[in-house]
Amino acid sequence: MRLISARLRGAGRLLDTTIKLDQKLVAIVGPNEAGKTTLLKALAYVDASDALAPAQRSRASTGIADSTPVVSLRYLVSDEVRKDLADLELEEAPTEFFVSRRADGEGPSFTVRPAPRKSEVALKQLAVDLSDSLAATTVLEPLPIDAAEDAEAPEPLDGGPLLDELRLLQQDLDTYLAAPVDEREPIEALRQRADEDVEALKAFADTDSLQRLLPSLGAWVDRDDPTETTKEELWNRTPDVAMFTEADRTLASTYTLDDGLLGDVPAALANLTRLAGLDLNALVQAVQTGQVSRRDTIKNKANITLANYFKNAWQQSDLKVELNVENSILRIGLVEDGVHASVFDERSAGLRMFVALTSFLAARDSGRATILLIDEAETRLHIDAQADLVQMFAKQDKADKIIYTTHSPGCLPADLGAGIRAVVPDSDETSHVENSFWRQGVGGFTSLMFAMGASAAAFTPARCAVIAEGATDMIVLPTLMRAAIGVDSLPYQVAPGLSEMPKDSYPELDFQAAKVAFLADGDGGGERLAEAIGRAIPEDRIVAIGVHGIENTLEPDFYRDAFTTLLRDLNANVTIGEPPTLPDATAAPWATALETWATSQGWRVPTKQEIANHIIELDEVLLSSQGVLALKQAHAALLAALGISS
Repeated sequence: MRLISARLRGAGRLLDTTIKLDQKLVAIVGPNEAGKTTLLKALAYVDASDALAPAQRSRASTGIADSTPVVSLRYLVSDEVRKDLADLELEEAPTEFFVSRRADGEGPSFTVRPAPRKSEVALKQLAVDLSDSLAATTVLEPLPIDAAEDAEAPEPLDGGPLLDELRLLQQDLDTYLAAPVDEREPIEALRQRADEDVEALKAFADTDSLQRLLPSLGAWVDRDDPTETTKEELWNRTPDVAMFTEADRTLASTYTLDDGLLGDVPAALANLTRLAGLDLNALVQAVQTGQVSRRDTIKNKANITLANYFKNAWQQSDLKVELNVENSILRIGLVEDGVHASVFDERSAGLRMFVALTSFLAARDSGRATILLIDEAETRLHIDAQADLVQMFAKQDKADKIIYTTHSPGCLPADLGAGIRAVVPDSDETSHVENSFWRQGVGGFTSLMFAMGASAAAFTPARCAVIAEGATDMIVLPTLMRAAIGVDSLPYQVAPGLSEMPKDSYPELDFQAAKVAFLADGDGGGERLAEAIGRAIPEDRIVAIGVHGIENTLEPDFYRDAFTTLLRDLNANVTIGEPPTLPDATAAPWATALETWATSQGWRVPTKQEIANHIIELDEVLLSSQGVLALKQAHAALLAALGISS
């Protein structure tokens, strides 16, 4: 179950807006008081039980009705889950699942698409078998009737009307199955006729097959409607949505074991001790009464549990979390690779947050995946610690997804084109979410700074940046580059701007980060861009990728499929055939070739950004061998241009 978007209505400044949430890591940015925290609270409201207080409802309308769905989460149903639902025997396996909660707290409510229906395989087979059986039946012969010798023989039954009724029943069943679901008459009437026909057939010879067939209609009707069961099964497979508060993530190195601690156990410590199976009351009592052996036994058992849980959990090394007790002080320490010991507070922000996050998730122990919501993730962290934290967010596998707000450019995910959403104020009372906020004619990180409510100068100069031609490159290039070179992260970020900025503004792009390189396509337009940039920027920092557009690094059929999928979505009432064969990757831009073909047919054409967003949302990206080579060569050249050792 993959959360891909949420619609928010009537919460604070968010009157009615939709946010895309398909990425594993999503950063929410925006000016102060725009509604970032409100957005997180609205997402968390799906697991709430109380009504949304009047003060929390939107102030920009005449009133938010109790029946208003404040939050509606949209999930894609995975192939694995669809297989798990096979026992429900549905006509169509579900592809989407919506979970919502009303302003009065009622819910959650569920919607499944396609709507769950009983499989009609048995019903369709009945129609076929009934047709075959009736085709072989020309007349219904009545059974002989035993009568007394002196009684007058009764008039034999006429099977003609019953045979006509059976044929009409078979036709009506075919009509029922052929009709759109929402236009069908209730099937109960057919079931009643079938039951009556079975009784009538008992008076005729050689009707055993018909008598066996017809009851299957009633058996199908009597099967339970799978709607509620399907909703329950899907709901049980959705992740929890939980707010990871500052108290949950603030884990200290030391705590004093006394009655004061027991009276107000910090949330982060409570999570860790719950994970460790450590009874704080028992430990404090042992310390206060001088029971050293009991104290050490409690501590040792907890450390064994922690060691087993954290073993191989931290990808960078073998991590062990250890508890030690000295006099009345509980100390939290870390040991890496079984050798290197350190005090908890001395470790990186990413590692400290990872321990707190892992403890939080383990302490919840709901048996479900978790989507974490974190407000102001950068709180009290310096710029390098923020970068370390974001790297941990991207690499961790404990939470299904992390959605966080930040005011700091240093706390943004590596994929700027895919992982950032902006909350933008519309007026004094409302805001909306911009899922793609990169502006035409504005290069580098300037659009991002506007979205964050900061000036361009606020961007940290500590990062390396690659300025590419347009927003499409920014969206899709990091994903393709990581796939080509087989790494989890890149040592640079990608921003757009070369093809959109006035040429006299190119020198400004050189100040977008500490070290900047420039990437152009390998077509004629890219060559002209590189030549123009070269008049203002040293040539050793300009790199050309050896294909006509970033899309040309993909497998041709993969790109054609991605394009036609979106094309069919935009032109739902049109029959769209196979697109043309694509030229060689070094001959012409594929995006232009397909756009020209679709435009010539009079169809609406997806934008390059829409295609890029679709591609990065797929489970797997397929590169051609030529594309892999071009990306590897471009990556090596970018590292050299940025002065990064490989």
